[in-house]
Amino acid sequence: MGALAFCAFCVSLPAPAAPLPTGLHRVGVKEMVTTLNDSDIAANSVVNDDTDVVDDTAAADMAADDVVDDDGVVVNDNPVVVDANDTADDDVVIDGLDDVNNDTDVVNDTAANDVKQLLGRDTCLVTAGVGHPFSRIAKVFGKSKKRYANKWGYRNYVYHASNYNSYVLWCSKTKFGKHISHSSWHKFHIHPVMKFCAMAHAMAERDCKNVFWTDGDGVIVDWNTSLSFDWPGSVKSSDGEPWLLASLAGFPQGTRYKKRFIGHPGAGLGSRLKAEKGEGFCEAADSCTDFYKFYSCLNTGAILMRRSSEAYKVMSGAFFTSALGVQHRLAKCSTAHMNKWGFEQCHAGGDQCGIGCSLLHMNKDRHKHARHMVPGISCVTMAAPQRLQEVMSPKWLNKHLEVAEGRLPSENVLVVNPIGNFDHGSPQNKGKVLDWLLTYYPNMKEFADTLNPDTRKWLVHVR
Repeated sequence: MGALAFCAFCVSLPAPAAPLPTGLHRVGVKEMVTTLNDSDIAANSVVNDDTDVVDDTAAADMAADDVVDDDGVVVNDNPVVVDANDTADDDVVIDGLDDVNNDTDVVNDTAANDVKQLLGRDTCLVTAGVGHPFSRIAKVFGKSKKRYANKWGYRNYVYHASNYNSYVLWCSKTKFGKHISHSSWHKFHIHPVMKFCAMAHAMAERDCKNVFWTDGDGVIVDWNTSLSFDWPGSVKSSDGEPWLLASLAGFPQGTRYKKRFIGHPGAGLGSRLKAEKGEGFCEAADSCTDFYKFYSCLNTGAILMRRSSEAYKVMSGAFFTSALGVQHRLAKCSTAHMNKWGFEQCHAGGDQCGIGCSLLHMNKDRHKHARHMVPGISCVTMAAPQRLQEVMSPKWLNKHLEVAEGRLPSENVLVVNPIGNFDHGSPQNKGKVLDWLLTYYPNMKEFADTLNPDTRKWLVHVR
């Protein structure tokens, strides 16, 4: 089983064909396209080339020509649909034109640096949300991401579905999903399915050459910094063009499964480690060159991937890593021995485990040099002057939304990811973090002012 599962690391998809033809129409006006066949795109998919939203319920939300957003405002520039509930007999539907700013060719005058610039139309923001409340959260914050994307000429895709089964059905019939060709989709962890189905679809079927993923509740708080694989302060694992830009958290990720932590929710989480201890490990000078530290601290809430064989290997590898039995997965992928506290990324088999384990097995010399980084990685730590992302826990905020000492995110950060849950009454409820984000960062204050009061209230009291 292990050999069969990990052969996925050797798989790559063919280079995507040219972009799909599009119709020049108002949003919401549908044109049936009969020139596409199954070799171009899954026959059961509904595709909208203005793709800001991928939604299995969107058809019910649309009038003939208008779309009503979450704030009750009729808009004609913000919908996108890929219907996960379609059947193989359905036609491909195009609701508009890809939302690309054709006046923006180069998008990097303040950010990352002036040497390696990303073309706006080649770069896509991708996020996803499935089920309640994640679908609505992804759509709401997708609007703020759209503002960021518009500024730099990027495309913006928000994939969402009313339930996980619908999302899986849609994914299984995409080019990437067909390539996975695994009958037991229920064995895959939800996180790699959510993340990599959307990212791979954007690469293979939306012709995105660079895909920047953010979690559905991840917030882009700085709209004045553009994307680049040459991020300020980044460390490259090799010469040449990187295919992955990833960032490290300020503390080891995962949990500790030791007796003294059992029965105490959250007690074994890396976020409970004292800030100075985490910094000493994850912000060390060698944290981007020592694979043990890189893998232990890797947080994939925000990552930039270049369309490449390596990207497809990592994404497909993450699927099959998550399908392994826990003991088999730990034998192949464990991080517990890579940090002195025993924090483990791979108990559940989520996407961070999947990416790290895929990279581990891409190192052909791993048995002799397991701490070596594989080529093509651009890594950013929390010690960088411009941070790619940070995490924020509700436990670090008091009732007055004051941040605990040593936990305040930098003002020079692109993305802030809340960690915790959306369980009512839980001290780990992310609503407190969202409330703080909407009032602390200037761009988010500006965005919050555009929200319907009911939506704003719902965000900070998510149930």
